[in-house]
Parts: sequence; structure tokens; C-alpha cells
Amino acid sequence: MLIIYGDPYQKTSIANKAILEKLRASLPEAQLDDLFSLYPDFRIDVAAEQEKLKQADLVILQDPVYWYNVPSLTHRWFDEVLRYGWAYGEGGMALAGKKAIIGLTAGGDAASYGTGPESVISAPDAMHPIELIFRYCHMDVLGTVFTTSMPGHDPKKYEVHAREILDLAAKA
Repeated sequence: MLIIYGDPYQKTSIANKAILEKLRASLPEAQLDDLFSLYPDFRIDVAAEQEKLKQADLVILQDPVYWYNVPSLTHRWFDEVLRYGWAYGEGGMALAGKKAIIGLTAGGDAASYGTGPESVISAPDAMHPIELIFRYCHMDVLGTVFTTSMPGHDPKKYEVHAREILDLAAKA
């Protein structure tokens, strides 16, 4: 099991830090891929990352949302690690059959990610591109967890978010 975590502000994070701590405590066998600790210079060791993915049966992505997408280093990780001929395309079946769970947190309130007039984008629409990346790499997305209004200090929300991911992981 591999947890990919790409929060660029993890030192000041409250929500994602609490979620990650709960995941780590509940999944001690999981390897943490803390992208900003591993690659602060954005120079990703592609071979090492691909090897981690080969070894993992389940991949959990836990990230905050920035500009309706994953943080920049996570996006770069997608670009460099999930290469044509390895993860997709001709001969690219290295991840076929592996399972994925996507957990994202957003600072905006629920209305911003709803379907009403104050909505910027719906939560499913925000999650869809990330789901497509994993599916395009022949992975089975077990589910997504999207939690809004995360800047506020609400430990119950963090617990619910982590529990939803753990429930999905238990089905893997």
C-alpha cells in the first residue's frame, strides 16, 4: 500500500496533517510517499517512484486542492512517473489491476463545490480529472473522498474524511 501526499504547506497544515496521521496510524503497513519531503527541488526519482507503485496493491492519493486541481508537485509526479509505455499506451500496463483511492480537501465551502448558483465547480467535476488519470493507467478507482471547508479547525471533519478512506481501503 502506498500513500501519496503532496501538500506543499504541510508544516502549517492542520486538516491534511490530521488526516494523514489517522491514515498512518490505521495503516501502519502503508508506505508514505511525502512528495515535498522527498523532492523539494521537484526532481523526481522516476525509477524509485515506479518501483513503489509496482510494489503497491493499493494507492491512496491524499492532497489539498489548489486552483481546482492537485498541488504542483503531485501534478508533476503524474507527468513524470505515469509515463507512456509504462503506465498507459502501447505496452503500458504496469499498473493494470491495481486499486486507487482519491482523497482531496478543499478550503472552499460546500456551496462552492455544489450545484447551486454560488457553485464554482461541483465536487464530482473537481474529482473527475484525477479519477481519469488513474483509470487511464488501467487502475481500479475504489472511490473518492472530497471534503470542503478545511481551513477551519474541525477535528470531526478530519476524522470523517480519514474514516471514509479507510472504509474504502478495507474493501480493497
